[in-house]
Order: sequence, then C-alpha cells, then structure tokens
Amino acid sequence: MFNLLSKKLKTVTRLPMPPSLCRFTPKQLSSSKNPDLVRATFKSFGLTETQLQGVISKVPALLTYNPESVLKPKLAFLFGFQVPSSVMADLIAKQPSILNMSLDKQIIPSYNLLREYAEQDSDIITILKRCPRAFKSSKDSIEACLRELGGEEGMPKSNITRLLIRAPRTFNVPIDKFRDIVLKVKSFGFNPRNQNFCTALQTLSSVSEEIWQNKLKVFPNFGWNEADVINLFRKSPRVMEGSEEKIREVLKFLVNKLNWGPAEASKYPVVFTLSPEKKLNPRYAVIQLLISKKKVNENIKLGPVFKMSDDTFKDKFIDGNEELVADLVDLF
Repeated sequence: MFNLLSKKLKTVTRLPMPPSLCRFTPKQLSSSKNPDLVRATFKSFGLTETQLQGVISKVPALLTYNPESVLKPKLAFLFGFQVPSSVMADLIAKQPSILNMSLDKQIIPSYNLLREYAEQDSDIITILKRCPRAFKSSKDSIEACLRELGGEEGMPKSNITRLLIRAPRTFNVPIDKFRDIVLKVKSFGFNPRNQNFCTALQTLSSVSEEIWQNKLKVFPNFGWNEADVINLFRKSPRVMEGSEEKIREVLKFLVNKLNWGPAEASKYPVVFTLSPEKKLNPRYAVIQLLISKKKVNENIKLGPVFKMSDDTFKDKFIDGNEELVADLVDLF
C-alpha cells in the first residue's frame, strides 16, 4: 500500500577569553597584532557589546584574524547591503560563521547568485537567517538546484524566488537528491509551473524518508486508502507538514467529533494545518453550545467555520453571546 507515496526521495571592558580559544597557540593569537583591534573593528561597524560577546563566543577564532586584511573587507561588503546597519549587525551576531567564509570565493559569488533571484538585499538577509549555509554552499548545491528548476523543469522565476526566500533549505541538498525529490513531486501530478509544486517540494524536502513513511502509516488507521491521501496531498501539500502526532490528532477529531471521512476532510484540507487543542476543539465546542441554545442552525457547515480568521470567528459567534460562552472563552 502507498507505493506511489513511498518513493524515495560591546563596552571598553575587555571581553574574557573564551575557553574554546585556549586551543590556539600564542603565535596564532598574536597574528592579528592584538585581539583588541579585532573587537574595535567590529565596534566600528556598529556591533554592540552584547552582540560582540555573542560573535566571539560562537566563533572565537575570529580573534586571530587580521582586522585590516581579513575582517574589514568582509564587514565592509556585508554592511554595504541596502538594509539598515542594525539589521546586518544582528545577522552577524546570530550567524558569525559567515565571516569564516572567503570573501572572493564564497561570499561575493554567492551574493551575486542569490541576487539573480532575490530582488532586494532584505530578501537575502531573510535567506541567510533561514539558511546560514547559503553563502557557503550556493556555488555547488544551491546553484545547481536553482538552475535545475529554472531550466529543465521550466518553473517560473517568480515561483523559484518565493520558494528560495520562504524555504532556502529546500535547495541546500546534493543535486542528485534534489532531482529525486523533484521527480517524486511530479509523480503526484504536480505541475512545476504551478505554485502548489513549490509547496509540495518544500514539504517533501523537509522530512526524511522514515518520517514521511511514519506519517503515511497514520491514515489507514482512520479508514483512508492510498488514493485518499494522494488526493489530499494534491489539494494541499501543507497537510503533510505537521508531525505524525498532529496528523493523528486531527484525524481523530475529524472522525470522532465530526464523523468526517476522506471525502469530507479533503474539501477542507486546511484543518490539517490547525491545532486540535487551540483551534479545532475550542471552535467546535462553541458551535455545539450555540446549537444547543438555538443560536446557530444545527446544519451549519463546520468546514468554513474552521477556515475563518480569529477575528471573523469572534465577530460571528462570540460577540453578542459572551454570557453563553463565558466558560469557553478561556479556550481561545
């Protein structure tokens, strides 16, 4: 069963010397003339004391770098991004490993590649926050994967850009593995030219084969067959982003509370992205109470109710019925 689904895929105070820096020899430490010059260099670009402490604790070897010939060129390039300097300082504080990379061989070529797809430097900041290795690996895996989608698969550049910004780790895999995932997505009937293809690609690339299989095994326990799951996944690939336990809890809710089978659930796949504890059960409880009080028609369709925004749900079912649902309001 599930054969198709189972296919592989700072201040003036001197910072304390980090313990991890003890592995460097005195000669290495003196290579930058004075670690204080390194600290001063970072501060000249606007990093705060707190940020600097974070940088050094994460990558203590930076104290051995020559501030003039190594650090300054890299920092100057990065702070040349068309974003507020505080944004770049925050990125470096969180991802200082970027400074371990070669400016000419990795940082600049990777930036140029990403700018072919990202229209603004702020988009590249987002990419780096979500996938710090983008500057390290884009000249091999990321570049190959991007070219694969735009060339062989004919995916619109706008779709590639959205996926790259939203989920850059999708591209941070060996090209052979990436091609296998693309083939698997296509085997479900997704068209590379459609946006849903991007969502399916992101979903399948984010889980291991073992986790994928474990998720699939949940559905038969609630009366679903292979065709049912394929149909659901085609309608909304995000249904498989939830954990195995979440999928189980949603199916349990749909069967035990709503008596929904695959046909009904597939009409409203959004329910698989909602929390049973925080959304589905509370809303269901409110509707059942209002039905018992003759405030809502007993034939109300619950699918649209679950799709509503919190504000819309409150406006339609909570406001005006505060006394009736007083005991349930705390659930929200």
